[in-house]
Formats: sequence, C-alpha cells, structure tokens
Amino acid sequence: LSPVFALPFIFAWLVSLERFTREEARRDLLAAAAWLGLGMYSYLACMVMMPIYLGLTMWVVAGRRQWRMAPAAAWGFLIPLVPMALWYATHAERYSQIVDAYRLLNAGQSGGGAVPSLGLMATLRLRLDLYWSFFSPDFLFVSGQSSLIDSTRSAGVFAIALAAFIPVGIYVLAKGRAGTLGRVILVGLLTAPLATVMSGHIEMNRLLFVIPFGVLTAMYGADAMLSARQAIWRRLAIALVLTIPLQFQGFYLDYMGPYRVGSSVAFGGNLRDALIDVVQRQASGHRPVYLSARIPYVDRYWRFYAIAQGRSDLIASAVFVDTPGFDAAAAPAGTPLVCVADDAGCEALQGSGGWSKTHTATELDGSPAFSVYEKR
Repeated sequence: LSPVFALPFIFAWLVSLERFTREEARRDLLAAAAWLGLGMYSYLACMVMMPIYLGLTMWVVAGRRQWRMAPAAAWGFLIPLVPMALWYATHAERYSQIVDAYRLLNAGQSGGGAVPSLGLMATLRLRLDLYWSFFSPDFLFVSGQSSLIDSTRSAGVFAIALAAFIPVGIYVLAKGRAGTLGRVILVGLLTAPLATVMSGHIEMNRLLFVIPFGVLTAMYGADAMLSARQAIWRRLAIALVLTIPLQFQGFYLDYMGPYRVGSSVAFGGNLRDALIDVVQRQASGHRPVYLSARIPYVDRYWRFYAIAQGRSDLIASAVFVDTPGFDAAAAPAGTPLVCVADDAGCEALQGSGGWSKTHTATELDGSPAFSVYEKR
C-alpha cells in the first residue's frame, strides 16, 4: 500500500545525510534533499512530513556553518517537484481534496464521524491529546490501532522489547552521544505523528513515518545496554533481543489463523467468491446484474473482479439496488442479485418474488457472507 512507499525515501535521505555529516560533500547534501523531493510522490502524508525533514536537513547545514551549501539542498528538494507543481496548476480541485482528507477545517473525528468546528483553543487541545495518545505504551507496544484492517490487536507498532530499548535510546540521543545524526533521529521520532494529528484521528497508515526513527532509536538503546559495564544490563539486552523472534512467532500464528477469520468482516468479507460466481455465469453484458447497495464499495469490487476475470464488458451491467425496496418483479428472467447473507429483504424474494438462491459465499469459518440469487 502507498503508506509503505515513503519508507525507502526516508532511509535514503538518512543515509545521504549521514554521509554529509562525515564528509560535508555537496553531492551528499544534494542527494539527501532530492530523496525528500522524490518522496513527495510516494504518499499524501509526505506533503506534511518531507518539508519537516528538509527543515532538519537545513538545521544540520546551519549547525555545521555550511551556509554556502544551503542552496544545493533547496534546489535538490525543489527540482523533483516541478512536475508536481505543473500538475497542481492544472488540477485545482486537488487542494480541496487535501483539505478534506486532513480535515484542516475541522477539529477532528469522534466515533467515526466529523464533529462540528471548534474554537482555536479546543482544536489545539484536541491536537495535543491526539499527539500524546500516539505515545501510549499500549498503542506502541501491546495492541496497536483498534481497526482490524490496520492491526491484528495482538501486537503493537513495535515489538515489546523496544519498550525498553526506545527509552534508553532517547536518553542516549538527548545527551548528544550520537552526534548530529542522532539528534535528527530523535526529532524525527518526536515529529512522526504530526501528519496523523493534522488529520484529527490516529491512523496507522499516516504513522509509518515512526518506524525508521523508532527502530533506529531502539538500536541506539540496545547498543548502549550491550556495551554497559554492568553485566546485568548486557544480559537484559540479550534477553530482550531473544524475545523478538518469539513474539513474532506468536504474531504469525495469530495472523495466519484467528486473525484471518476475525478480520474478515472488517475487510468486506468474501465478496470475491460471490462476484466471481456471477461473472462466470454471465454469457454477455446485455443482461443486468443487480448488486445490493448495502455492500460497502460494491461498485469498486464489481469493476475490479470483472476486469480481473477478463470481462470488462460486464462493468456497465451493474445495477445498484436498495434491498428491500427495489422493484424485483421488473427484473428480466435470469438476472442475478448479490446480497449480504443476512439481508431479510433478499431472503423474502425466494418465496414470493420469483427468485431462487443459486450460491452462498462463506467465510473461512464456514459462516455465510453473501448470497447470490437469480430471477426465474
């Protein structure tokens, strides 16, 4: 998914910046800024985060008093953005889409819906609460996000062992023992949730920026513990490292087992089985295909699976109906209808509407997910 695409650009920026701190070569500074500019194309939240990282790059330049190299960083960042600037100039609607995606004119979300606009202080307080909630140990190390789409709920963002390594790493970086790059990593860790805070809701897809900075901070902490004079700290660090593959084993077994069953509803259920059954039964695109509007994103799924099965001619055949409520009697003979399995309106059609159930799509545990009917 696109949130992951930002990570290689962040790593490449850090590698180039580290080389610049050692050699102070203009080419490394130019490369670091160019990686950030290219990263702006990877994911929408980079529109917020990459300029922050450019600011950190300029901070490094200022700290080394290499003012003559600052234009190289600016040009390295701006030149890759020329195509984007031209595109935005011809697609003005994108500005309103970004404002809507990040709810910049709204205070945030509560219970899945937008809340009314609040005052400046209330909005600021909400943003600060969101920022603080990101650093919750439960979220970072135990259960992760509440959504089963973004989290298994059996593991956090980081392995539990990092709950010890990251605080030690923060101490090491704050003391300046890791040099300039260490301070950049620390600031990167502290600013990682800014994009999701702006959106008004903590969402994992906008939090992946924390991964490189969190892992690197943890490695500084692990290195400090492994090189400590007291043997107890070295032994503790080794024991913590050994828990990581053990925790991953438990995560993997859950991911391939109970999680797949429990998360099926969050992922829309086994709609694939029902739609492919309909696609394979359709001889031509002239007969309508009735799809229940109660199925989330059914229009996108229908288009996707029609194309996947090489039947693009069926895309226009879709008729999205409210169940109950549509005129079932007016449907031509042979018309298929796809409904959620527990749709009482569709079930009632079998007795009085001249329809019969032809297929049931089931989940991994055997429970019915979707039903396919056909007009007799």
